[in-house]
Amino acid sequence: MQDSSSTYQGRGSLVKQIRTRLFFGMGLLIVVLVIHLSVSALTFVVQHNVSRGSLSLRDDINELQSAMVDQETGIRGYTATANSVFLEPFNSGRETYLSTLDHLHELLNNDNFANTQMVLPQVEMQADEWYQNYAQVQLTNVQNGHRTLAQVERTIQQGKQLFDRYRLAAVRLQEASQLDVERQQRWMDTLNIVATAISLLLSVLVILLLWRALTGFATALHSQLDILEETSNRLGEGNFNIRVPALESQELHQLGKTFNTMAEALKQQSTALKDRDVLESVLHLNTLLTSTLDFDTLVATFLDSALSMLHLQLAALYLYDEQKERLVLAGAQGFDFAELTQEFALGEGLLGSTALTRSPSYIRAPAPSEAGNFIAKTVMGKALPGSMYQLPLIQGKDLLGVLVFASLYSISEQARNILTVVSSNLSTVIGHTKAYEYIQAQTEELAAKNREQERMNAALRIQRNELRVLNATLEEANEARNQFLSTMTHELRTPLTAILGFSQIILRDLQYNQHHEQHSRSNVERIIKNGNHLLSLVNDTLDLVKIEAGHMNVNISTVHLSELIPAVIEEIRPLTGEKKVALQMHIAEGIDEIESDPGKLRQILLNLISNAIKFTEQGEVSVSATRQSPAGHEEEWIAITVKDTGIGIAPETQERIFDAFYQGDSSITRKYGGTGLGLSIVHQLTLLLGGTLELTSSPGQGSAFTVFLPPASASRHVEQKYDEFDQEQEDAEASLIMPLSNQDPSSPQTIKATGYAAD
Repeated sequence: MQDSSSTYQGRGSLVKQIRTRLFFGMGLLIVVLVIHLSVSALTFVVQHNVSRGSLSLRDDINELQSAMVDQETGIRGYTATANSVFLEPFNSGRETYLSTLDHLHELLNNDNFANTQMVLPQVEMQADEWYQNYAQVQLTNVQNGHRTLAQVERTIQQGKQLFDRYRLAAVRLQEASQLDVERQQRWMDTLNIVATAISLLLSVLVILLLWRALTGFATALHSQLDILEETSNRLGEGNFNIRVPALESQELHQLGKTFNTMAEALKQQSTALKDRDVLESVLHLNTLLTSTLDFDTLVATFLDSALSMLHLQLAALYLYDEQKERLVLAGAQGFDFAELTQEFALGEGLLGSTALTRSPSYIRAPAPSEAGNFIAKTVMGKALPGSMYQLPLIQGKDLLGVLVFASLYSISEQARNILTVVSSNLSTVIGHTKAYEYIQAQTEELAAKNREQERMNAALRIQRNELRVLNATLEEANEARNQFLSTMTHELRTPLTAILGFSQIILRDLQYNQHHEQHSRSNVERIIKNGNHLLSLVNDTLDLVKIEAGHMNVNISTVHLSELIPAVIEEIRPLTGEKKVALQMHIAEGIDEIESDPGKLRQILLNLISNAIKFTEQGEVSVSATRQSPAGHEEEWIAITVKDTGIGIAPETQERIFDAFYQGDSSITRKYGGTGLGLSIVHQLTLLLGGTLELTSSPGQGSAFTVFLPPASASRHVEQKYDEFDQEQEDAEASLIMPLSNQDPSSPQTIKATGYAAD
């Protein structure tokens, strides 16, 4: 069959013909619709206006009638009773009447209500006549006190006659308005009938034109569609040699050409699919793809079998590495693996372009630049492939790699078809195999992590057991330390008490015996001073042990600061000695009493003031009691501040100044002495009292320690629950109680005479 566009002659485009007719018919239809919609819209607007005008006219007439009735009722009641209450409906009715009358004049300002316009002046005249000749006269008579005259006027029925004339005119007005409304309605009905008739006529005309166009189109297509139907039926019966002859219309002729192309493709595909070798090859290769899960073995077996079965010489498989974004060589047959390009970027060379476009590419007699390293080794030496076929391996939207086959000869279409069919299955197998390998790797990694976790758990159990034993050992050691400190302080204080007692006795005897030498007295005073210092250290150590053991009790009672602070200052004043240090005191008004533990508070003040005197060579040490709000609290607490002008404390030392046994600069310790327990005990006692301790200091500028104690209501809730201290520690805490054996040359009575106690 000769089929050429240059020799084809037909009637032209059938689509253009029907399109012209359809456009003409649709244009008329649109015009009809526009006219119909316009007439409908106009009719609707007119009907709406007429209806609205009619309703407004009816409402105004009724409102006019109601206003006149209100006036008549009001004037009649006012005439009968002279009560001004009846003037309210009369006046309001008059205002309503006038406003409604004005609205009626505006509404009737057109030709739609001609009859109503003629009757309205009569109604207005009758209403004015009643108002002027009757209502106003009656109103004036009553207001001037002529009620009798007003009654006479009412009895002669003049007002009733005038009002009846108004009512008669109002009835005529209603009849005239009804006639106007009916006339408008008849005009609208006529307009609707005419508009409907025109729309129907134009619609029928458009329908006829459309029917004519569709009939012509159907007639023209019928014969040519019969040809296409016959050809498709024979093609469906398996006759792939049938072809569509030339048709008259351009569109159907092009459709026939497409149909013929499809028939030719179906013929070729059917021939290829019927080839038994193709089916066996595809089945065999698909079987190989499911024979193993080992990826390297799978690739080698597949490539070797494909080359042998399809009579090809060269094959290679490149897989896409998502991290590198490159194609990496995974296997090859017929090539020297080492000489092949190991990696390709997307778009690089023919292989990279195939991966980038994701479309197969077949090249015959590739140039050296196109072949690249894909060179075959033969008996005669190296040779370029005669053809190359490259297939992208895709799974869903993911690129898996590129499969390359090459031959010294032309690759047949049959072989390419086989590779195309098998490549999709290869993509699936590669995806499954790599997923299997990934799962295997994850499983092995998880197993290794589990083994490591078990090893770590075993090590942790061993460490936990070791820590448990070590913790028990530390607790025993801490208990032993506390017991040692308690025993040591008790054993130290017992002989120390005896030394101090006998020193006091000797000193008192020296006072009564002036003949003793002065240096003996000085030695005894030195013994007493050092003994008191040692006793203070022992007491501090014992207090620290009790606090850390949780055996320090708090006894809340009323403390008079005006008595406690001066007493502490006077008690500690001898410590100033020859220093030029002045002791100052200030207690603000209104804070004389405080709820706290007097013993603990006295010990806090003694430690703070003695510490301030020790580190102050000259200047002053002041003690003040005020009300302030500590950090983090809005309520005012009692603030007792001990401030000195001494050497001050360095910032790095302030961070640990309240730690037990901690002392700052060793040179300062050697100069001023001390164990580092005083401030730690002050801090612990302040916490026991429910308060806080703040420090403000700079080197060379002195220091200020502020003890914040809660108000009385909060102090009463401070409860410390501790285990009772053992009897030995209670005895050691007693005020200078000294046990003496019967063999002691000093009697208890002698010790008590010095002011100390003995048991």
